[in-house]
Parts: sequence; structure tokens; C-alpha cells
Amino acid sequence: MLRVSVFERNYEYSVLTELPGSEAVRYFPTDRCESPLLVQFRSGDFRWVGGFGSGRPSAGTCTGVFECPRLDQACVVSNGSAYGADVREPTATIVWASELVTQVTPCVDARLLLLTDPWGLAAYSADGLLWKSERLSVYGLRVLSTDASTVVVRGELADDEPYERAVDLATGRLI
Repeated sequence: MLRVSVFERNYEYSVLTELPGSEAVRYFPTDRCESPLLVQFRSGDFRWVGGFGSGRPSAGTCTGVFECPRLDQACVVSNGSAYGADVREPTATIVWASELVTQVTPCVDARLLLLTDPWGLAAYSADGLLWKSERLSVYGLRVLSTDASTVVVRGELADDEPYERAVDLATGRLI
């Protein structure tokens, strides 16, 4: 499981290996929560445990807890399903991507968190979803590098030929 610390945050968290004995668990999404990733969040005197349901377990999907550009938010990815967890208001936690997140990339200079699936990118700022790219690949999209204004991705076209392209971080469009 990945644990990434790059953005400033006002909370602590722990990934739990078993259900807590005395604390209630808030499950996300409530209608489907098989094999949840259990995460305990703490901010000041406030704490809660979330059970984050997994997507379709698939080769290449990721699992982890990632800091976000917003101080009181974490991105929790459970077998490819991504959630924007509001650390101070658990009921405000939302599904960002229901399945197949393969890579999470912080872009510190641009204050963005990128979610990659096999075909495209989604960029999240402190205010939420900034943009979703068009389809960039037939399969296997990966972020290779980022700077303050661009992200370089590698993907495969229909003829199985790999390619590298740059994407504008402000708009999500190919450059």
C-alpha cells in the first residue's frame, strides 16, 4: 500500500488491519463495501474511522492514502476506487472515481492531485475536480513526470505503439 506525504495537512491517519473494537466505522459507498480499506483519521480532538470499499480488483490498480491540496482532505484509494475524504466532516466524503485508478500523482507546484486510469487523467485542486482529460490512451496510461504547468504521460495507441505526450495542467488538454 502506498503512503505519500507531499502536501501540508492538518490531520493524522493510520491504516488499520482490523475493525476497531470501540469505534463505529463509516462505510463508503454505503451500498457496496467489500473488503474495505480501514483508515482512522485524527484532527485535533476529532477522530473517525472510514471503511473504503474497493473497486474491481484488477492488475495495476492502486491502494493507498494520499494527501490532497486541501489541508483537511485525503484521497483514499482502495483497489482502484478513489474517495475524497473530508477529515473534519465525514459525511462530506465523496467518490472521486469508482474503479480502475492505477496511479496517483501529486503535482505540488501546481497544487493538484492527479488520478490516472488506463485511459485518462482527472485533476483535483483544493476546490475539487478541476478537469477530466479526453481519452488519452487505448490502454496502459502512466504519468512519467510533472512540472508546474505540464504532465508527461505514456500510453498505447490502437496499434500497440507506445507514445509520450504532454498535457496542460491548467486545462487537461494535450499540448
